[in-house]
This record gives sequence, structure tokens and C-alpha cells, in this order.
Amino acid sequence: MTILIFIFEFISLFLVAFIAGSTAYISLVEVPARAALGHPVSPTSWREFFPRAANVLKNTGLVMLPFLIIAFLLTFNWFWIGSVLCCFVIGPYTGAKMAPINNQLQDQSLDMNTREAQDLAIEWGKRHLIRTYLGLGALVFAILAALT
Repeated sequence: MTILIFIFEFISLFLVAFIAGSTAYISLVEVPARAALGHPVSPTSWREFFPRAANVLKNTGLVMLPFLIIAFLLTFNWFWIGSVLCCFVIGPYTGAKMAPINNQLQDQSLDMNTREAQDLAIEWGKRHLIRTYLGLGALVFAILAALT
């Protein structure tokens, strides 16, 4: 049973770290780099990069949540539930606050060189920080769960 617990905790921690690291990279590197270039959005990078990144993060999250729940059920360590809650909130937050901006930026009729597109990208970056905080919070809970 101990090896089973170790496996589920390790995989859970790895997946949470992947989500936290990915969201942190986007918020701390990707968004500021685009802003520093004076082009927060470019047609090729946004419309090609975003769907792939969103797909990877969504699928990782869908795999991660069952692992977190099983890690909790194996250990009854409530820190796993903290991690679950932080990760779970990312989905509804994305749907409610980020999806409208994502849809506008994915719209082929939007001229990506306009001020409107740049404002949308800046707002997207601000809202993405919330996802980063949730991912990092989930990671803190997962680390605490794995250490206790």
C-alpha cells in the first residue's frame, strides 16, 4: 500500500507542478515578452500557440484531478483537497472570465494590429495571473500534502 500511495502522490505532485509551472511561465515570461516587443498579440503566434497550449493544459488538468482525489482517498491528508479546490476553480474561472476574451482573440475578423486587440491581450494577461495564483496555490498544498 505504501508504494501505491507514493506513486499517486508523486504523479499528483508532478502534474500540479506542471500546471503551476506552465501558468507561471505564461504570466511571467510569455505575456511580458510580448508586451516588451510592443505587440502583445500577433496573429500567427496567438492563433497558433493558444489552442495548443489550452489543449495541453486542459487535458493535464483532467488527468490531474482524479490523481489528486485518489491521493486524498489513500492518505486522508486534507492538503490534497486544498490542491483539488485550487485546481478545480481554474476551469470555471477560465470559462467565465477568460473564454470571452479568448473567443474575441481567436476571431479571424479581429485585426490583431489594432489597439482593441492589444487591449484584449493586456486584459487576458491580467486575468491569466489569477490562474497562475491558483496553480501556485495548488502546488503549495500538494507539496504540503506530500511532505506530511
